Amino acid sequence: MAFASVRELLRRSWRFRHRRLAKRRRNLTSRLRFFERLEDRALMAAVSWINASGGSWNIAANWSGGVVPGANDDVTIDQPGALIITHASGTDTVRSIVSQEVLTLSGGTLTVTGTVQGSGSITLSGGTLGSATVQQLIKGTTSGGTLNNVKLQGDVTQPVLLDLNGFNVNVGVTGDLTLDSATARLQNWGEVYFNSAAAGLSGTGTVFFADNNGSSGLRPVANAGQLTIG
Repeated sequence: MAFASVRELLRRSWRFRHRRLAKRRRNLTSRLRFFERLEDRALMAAVSWINASGGSWNIAANWSGGVVPGANDDVTIDQPGALIITHASGTDTVRSIVSQEVLTLSGGTLTVTGTVQGSGSITLSGGTLGSATVQQLIKGTTSGGTLNNVKLQGDVTQPVLLDLNGFNVNVGVTGDLTLDSATARLQNWGEVYFNSAAAGLSGTGTVFFADNNGSSGLRPVANAGQLTIG
């Protein structure tokens, strides 16, 4: 009997310790999930442009927090006066942009996984804009530039979202260029080059040839000269 009592005590002690350890594990798991949620909130940050003179996208001191925006950041560019912010090199990704200024893409690639909106504009001058749903005007230059799987989303207040006006003013397209109630306006030799075999023009919108110049146009330079529409 004495032996059985000792064994029972050992069992009870083991069960008590097991339940206590299980409770600790549950508490630890709950705390970890809490901090993971906090981390997710912290990673989705609002980042603002702070240089009142404009300047380079890639300089950390031009941004709130002293860090160039990253893939989970919502970017706001809005300063008094007319500024030009230039993305000249590197590969950067942000979640969204609200801009009241001119954003010039002269080199590198800027990918926006969400929307680009605001009263500002984008100037393509050799750089690449990727993946964005754009709700503001994109202007071409003779330096070209690339739209990679970009959607132009227009409305009655801003129907024209791509403007190519002038001799040798052009934009290249890789992947689809999608029109969503938007207009692409080409005039005075302005041209869109569809640069990859997968490139196409889709959606619902208008390509407006704004003059009688026969050199303005949509030009497939891959896929054996075939342009897929729709």
